[in-house]
Amino acid sequence: MRRSGHTSQQNKEWSLFIKTFEDLQEIASRCNIDEVTEILLYERIYSNTSKEYCELFTDIVIRDLFGKIGNENFQYIEEMILKKDDNRSEQSLVIYIKIAKMHGEHQLKVLNFIERNHQAFSQNQKVLCCMLFDEILSHSPQTLRIKKLLNVKEYALSYGGDDLAENNQTNTNNSSGKKWWKFWK
Repeated sequence: MRRSGHTSQQNKEWSLFIKTFEDLQEIASRCNIDEVTEILLYERIYSNTSKEYCELFTDIVIRDLFGKIGNENFQYIEEMILKKDDNRSEQSLVIYIKIAKMHGEHQLKVLNFIERNHQAFSQNQKVLCCMLFDEILSHSPQTLRIKKLLNVKEYALSYGGDDLAENNQTNTNNSSGKKWWKFWK
């Protein structure tokens, strides 16, 4: 019998959630946090589950699994953040900032990494940092200093390949000089 208020899709998502979380606990017990990171990235980028499920899954996995690791085990996620792969690097950054929020013992390391490497970030990564800092780490004086370094004027994400840090030009529509989001004018 179906519980009231739950669709069959929601029941499938919960079943998948429980099974996947059990599998992740097994992987994490072997201390392979890189595999856990890959699973989170896959879920955030490619899964067809709801956004609410994805965020809940990410938050629970980070809360329960990433607190058990030492600072030296973050090399993989840091490398993913610095790669020039828009989706993976952006979602790796989101995961890393969420780790800082949920595990205070890692917050200084995460914020120091962002401060040291902010110049290598794409514009989207800078915007994501500012948005997440405002949402989940607004209490930290270090985030205020990093936000000044990031120098984000507008919280707008752009996609389409012109978002690399070394390309600081404004996205335009062909050669008309219009910003990409004003293509219809």
